Amino acid sequence: MNTLVKLKLLVGTLFIVGCSAVSAHNGLNDLKNCLGLDAPTSLAGADLVFQIEKTTTTLTDGYPYKGVVVKRYKKDGKFTAQGTGTLKGIVPDNQLAFNGTYKYQRTGPNTATEKLINTSVNNTPSTIKYTFETSTSGKWEEDFGNGQLKLSGSFTLEPSNLPAEQHLALAAKADSNVALIIKATKSDLPAGVYPMAGLVLQTYAADGTMVFKGFGPGTVNSTGTYKYTKVSANTAVEEVTQVSEFFTFPYTMVYTFETSSSGKWFQNFGDGLILFSGTFDVFPNK
Repeated sequence: MNTLVKLKLLVGTLFIVGCSAVSAHNGLNDLKNCLGLDAPTSLAGADLVFQIEKTTTTLTDGYPYKGVVVKRYKKDGKFTAQGTGTLKGIVPDNQLAFNGTYKYQRTGPNTATEKLINTSVNNTPSTIKYTFETSTSGKWEEDFGNGQLKLSGSFTLEPSNLPAEQHLALAAKADSNVALIIKATKSDLPAGVYPMAGLVLQTYAADGTMVFKGFGPGTVNSTGTYKYTKVSANTAVEEVTQVSEFFTFPYTMVYTFETSSSGKWFQNFGDGLILFSGTFDVFPNK
C-alpha cells in the first residue's frame, strides 16, 4: 500500500473517530453535522414551510407566487398543505388548502428529491428538489405539472405538533414594534427610487393599523393596515396595505423566527415590484 493511500485512510479514520466522539458527547444531530449529513432520511412527522420567492409559469392567473405553503408529512405517505398569502388579493384559507401523496428520497449528504401527486388539483404530479444548508433549512425548487409551473425559494423544517411552549413565532403583533434591517433587495426599478439598505420601524396597534418610520436613503414614513397570521411554530405571514404620500401598495411579508423576538424576513412588495429581505427584532411598544 503506497504512502498516499495510507495517509487518506488515516485521515478518514481520524475524521470518523472524531465524529463518533462528538456523537457520544452531544448526540446524533451533532454526528450528522460533523459528517455533513444535513438531509433527513424521511419527512414523516415533519412540517415544511416553503417560502415562495420566484415563480415561472405559462399560466395567466390563479397560481402561487408569494407567501408560504406549510406542508405536513404523515407516515402513511400522505401530506396536507395550507397556503397563506400565495395568491393576489385576500383569498380564503380553504381555497389555498390541498393534499396528496408523496415519496421522498435523500440523494446526497445535503440533497433530496420528493415526488408527489396533488390529489386536490386533478392528481397533478410535481417534483421538489431540496438543497439542505442546515439540518432544518435550505433551498427548494419545484416543477409542477411537468413544467407548467416552476417555483423556488427557501424552506424551514419543524417537528409536527410541537408543544406551544416551544413555538418561537408570535401569536399576534398588536402593541408591538418590529425593527426591520434591510439586507438585500431585488427589482427592475431604477436604483435610487427604492431603499436598498436601511432600517424601518413598524409599530402595530390592536385595531389592525400600523405606522412605519424609515431610516436611510429611500425609506419613507407611512401608515397602513395589516393582517398577521401565525402559520407554523416558527413562521408567520403578514399581509399589508402600505400608504404614503407617494404610493399605496400591498405587500406580503414572511417572518421566520430564530428566537422568540428575532429572525429573518422576506417581503414581496407591490406584487413582485420589489423583493426585500433582512433581519428583524421585536419589542413591546408599551
